[in-house]
Amino acid sequence: MIAKCIALRLPGGPSRESAPDMVAVWCEALMAARIDWDRERDGQRLQQAWKSMLPTLERWPTPGEFMRHLPARAPQAALPPPPPTAEDKERARAILAGIARMLRGDKDARGKT
Repeated sequence: MIAKCIALRLPGGPSRESAPDMVAVWCEALMAARIDWDRERDGQRLQQAWKSMLPTLERWPTPGEFMRHLPARAPQAALPPPPPTAEDKERARAILAGIARMLRGDKDARGKT
């Protein structure tokens, strides 16, 4: 996508000869954003940011402008809950037994003796 911006020859943009230096500066600026970049999770976001900027560009964008067009990361799938332990199961049984006693009208279940 950077190549497309270079091809547009926007004011303030790099020449073909200085493009590698510009890429290095942009990489440094993006790394300074303190984002834990991940190729798998962020590659599509980077493409989307360029695509959203291209139609309206009149000048070569700054890294800050690019970051404002960068969409939020999709949330990661949550880990499944751990399986219940024997203690969890016993506690659940005790609670259900107490509820069953209350529904039957047992006085002991409501704390009355």
